[in-house]
Amino acid sequence: MYYCIAKLIFVALLSCSFLSVSEQQYTPDWTSLDARPLPRWYDESKIGIFIHWGLYSVPAVSTEWMWWYWQGTNPHEDIIAYMKKNYPPDWTYANFGPQFRADLFDPNEWADLFAASGAKYVVLTSKHHEGYAMWPSTFNFNWNSMHVGPKRNLLGDLAAAIRNRTNLVFGLYYSLFEWFNPVYLQDKSNNFTTQYFPQTKALPELKELVETYKPEIVWSDGEWQAPDTYWKAAQFLAWLYNESPVKDTVVVNDRWGRDTPCKHGDFYTCADRYNPGYLIEHKWENAFTIDKISWGYRPAANIQDYMTIEEMLKEIVITISTGGNALINVGPNMYGKISPIFQERLRQMGSWLQVNGEAIYATKPWKYQNDTINPNVWYTSSKDNKFVYAFLLIWPKDSNEIILGAPLSSPRTIVTLLGSSADSVPCHIASGDRGIVIDVSAIKLHLLQSEWTWTFKLENLLPDDKYEIFNRSHLNNSSIDHHFETFSNHNHSSIRKTRSKSIIHATIRPLRTSHPINNNSIQRNNNKLFSISNIINTDDYRDQSENSSIIQKSSEFQTNSMNFVSVNKIHRHFLLQPQTFENKRNDLYVTVSKIRKFRLKSSKVAHHARKNVWSDNFNTTNDHHQDSKNNQKKLYSKQCLAALIISILLVIAVIITTLLIFLIKPQTTSTSTSSTKVAVLRWNTSGITIAGITTMSGNTSNQLNQPWDLALDWSNALYVTDQRNNRVQKFLMDISTGTTVAGQANATGGLTLNYLRGPLGIIVDENSNIYVSDNNNDRIVIWSNGATSGSLFAGNGTTGNSINQLDDPYGLAHDPNSDAIYIVDYNNHRIMRYFQNNSSGTLVAGGNGNGKNQTQLSLPTAIYFDSLSNSLLIVNTGAHNIVRWVLGESSWTLVAGNINGTAGISSMHLKSPTDVTLDPMGNMYVADRNNQRIQFYPVGETNGTTIAGRTGITGSNSTLFDTPSSIILDNQLNLYVVDRFNHRIQKFLRY
Repeated sequence: MYYCIAKLIFVALLSCSFLSVSEQQYTPDWTSLDARPLPRWYDESKIGIFIHWGLYSVPAVSTEWMWWYWQGTNPHEDIIAYMKKNYPPDWTYANFGPQFRADLFDPNEWADLFAASGAKYVVLTSKHHEGYAMWPSTFNFNWNSMHVGPKRNLLGDLAAAIRNRTNLVFGLYYSLFEWFNPVYLQDKSNNFTTQYFPQTKALPELKELVETYKPEIVWSDGEWQAPDTYWKAAQFLAWLYNESPVKDTVVVNDRWGRDTPCKHGDFYTCADRYNPGYLIEHKWENAFTIDKISWGYRPAANIQDYMTIEEMLKEIVITISTGGNALINVGPNMYGKISPIFQERLRQMGSWLQVNGEAIYATKPWKYQNDTINPNVWYTSSKDNKFVYAFLLIWPKDSNEIILGAPLSSPRTIVTLLGSSADSVPCHIASGDRGIVIDVSAIKLHLLQSEWTWTFKLENLLPDDKYEIFNRSHLNNSSIDHHFETFSNHNHSSIRKTRSKSIIHATIRPLRTSHPINNNSIQRNNNKLFSISNIINTDDYRDQSENSSIIQKSSEFQTNSMNFVSVNKIHRHFLLQPQTFENKRNDLYVTVSKIRKFRLKSSKVAHHARKNVWSDNFNTTNDHHQDSKNNQKKLYSKQCLAALIISILLVIAVIITTLLIFLIKPQTTSTSTSSTKVAVLRWNTSGITIAGITTMSGNTSNQLNQPWDLALDWSNALYVTDQRNNRVQKFLMDISTGTTVAGQANATGGLTLNYLRGPLGIIVDENSNIYVSDNNNDRIVIWSNGATSGSLFAGNGTTGNSINQLDDPYGLAHDPNSDAIYIVDYNNHRIMRYFQNNSSGTLVAGGNGNGKNQTQLSLPTAIYFDSLSNSLLIVNTGAHNIVRWVLGESSWTLVAGNINGTAGISSMHLKSPTDVTLDPMGNMYVADRNNQRIQFYPVGETNGTTIAGRTGITGSNSTLFDTPSSIILDNQLNLYVVDRFNHRIQKFLRY
């Protein structure tokens, strides 16, 4: 009876909790706003359609940024030439307005297409950076679709069609700023100390959109020039979450000020085409374009400019597997028609989702996102953990077997192929430590309903914790059924006598620490550690208590922290030597024989250890069952009475809390949840040559001569400083022929600004303008996009050490917040900071002569600006280390290498490094030049791992380097390396 009463009170408790949540009020600060739960519909939808349609669809040249490229700060020569050729001299952008007629626009047709695509939501650009509104905006008179052009409410018509004909959710994109709006430009000239534009234009217009059209996605953009306080973003979002007509269902992205991307918002977009390729804790979205170059309509596109359906599905699968949503963009033309190739891709996606949708919608990332041995396999899991879905991107051509390394299978495991008429697919347990082998010999590809990216549905897999208990060599179907049924109900069972002997060793520590783990783990550097060690010998008949674990626990161990657990299970023939391994942080997975990796709440560690010290097989006896029943009878009434009292107290507490919500403004704090997922960072060890010809120097368009540095722009076009050819070459994606974008194509050097001499460092800004270290001319020059000559930015062309001189400038870095450029002044052993239109720089690091103490630098070659810590990572080449210099400080701290400046070949040493970069998670990558390798350092670690090249070995094959001088990562974390004396650029794919 007590038990039933307790259940009723528990239900009342939940009801009170829901009441308190529904009445939650959010305050205009990020702590409160970030605490808002994500509406469930968004995470379950997974796939949306993005529509870039506006006045830019009329000229349809270049991209949707055409107006800025024509008349912005740094106009593009090709756009200027196009306009001169095709339009009168007095033509203005506003003249395109009447030509935007949208006379073929059928919103019902669009709605039907989007529904057929399998997408669950739609996001329309209501206003792009040009300022033209797609609805009759009260705050945009005579510059909207009702007054100029179509004379029609394009936004309202599409919203109505979507809601009347489909079940899709309707959302809106909105650009906060406008390129040439004079009110905005006035605020900008005042360094955003005035807020005329957001108060009179942006915020009223956003509220009008929300109140009139009730979008359940507000997709903000155009935020990057001003802080979120200028835009009054927190105030708007508090209104949106508390008072707006969509307050309970709306979701927003993270673009609300230059300091908010990847930090605040219901979901992160971080950057265009953002796809980290690994699991991140916060919900995120990958917005990408079927046209690889432009978001808007582009009639000049070639067939290779469009994503194939295979490329689209790969992008979608990787995105969903790693916790993101996919927002897929199409660009309609000026008439309101969606191009046939866009229609085809969307309908192909829809047909694929009809077959494979159960593995996409309402799923969650599995413990492993990418398979541990097959890089072409990615995973999702059903919300109830009953099924795991394995996406196979490429069907094997020369094998009838598909081997998966991540799943732990058993004789009960069932594999089915979605879209196949067969009930199941034969499979068996892999011969190794884990894995499953799927037999596909009987499958006829042409009979499957899915033509691309096939999905295997895995049922009855063993979770890792259960797998540790069972030794599969002793299992049969009946014993497995018994264990699955009794596992969660029994804490122990009698020991089955077997002739197996094994050692279990587990070391537990906080996730973000990293040290070698061995059988004598001790506390180091304030890491909270304890170890569990036990030798299991089931040959003897001793009571289990004699085999109990020895637990050594630090007094400082925090039971509520997330910990890393590594379990080594070593059978009899492995006992000759203890196994050790080095952990690479929770987002670097290192495969080592006979090693399991888990993340557990430390409160569960004791239970986990207790399970592991029992024998490999459970055999529950009648005696144990009888004892359990007797104990249960004695404790049952006391437990229920205690539960009743606790429940009553909790209900009273919740009622009081609920009442206080209405009386006191809540102080909401953000909470983080633990993840049991394993993120994977790994790269192919063989590189692909994407620029230059191996070992062949030259000055033709497909050759390089001792390249030094490289950069990527927004389109993943590659820029290379071709040092000995005195030029900068640009290589478009997948094209091995370069175009000279700075210097002279014939490799001639010179002193005037249309020449370069020995260019080294390079950065490319958001407008594709190029900053180059013109090394032999002791200056930094800017080559605007499309320009045939540079302009002087820093240095005066003479060698010296004054604040307006440089002596062998090398690397460059850009601070996007202040627009400062940091310059490595190599022979002056210092770092200088320059701003636009300022001929003199400011010393920010070094400048105290060549030395190895912490106030000096020694022949620095490269820098990386870390905005999170407002510091510079400096490649201190002469001292063989990487150091961090916080801006405003007078000395550095060591990040990698030897503090005394000693070179070496170990994982703790460097030898004349020449470049450094960070990934979005803060992991560090170093070009260890004279060791012929690229080193990887997880956050906070000084012990590097070689991910490309071989220590101390020079060569020209795909796995070796001859002086790697520079590195960079793209948004997929693929690694690009300048292989200097092999005269090539190597790309190492992350998988």
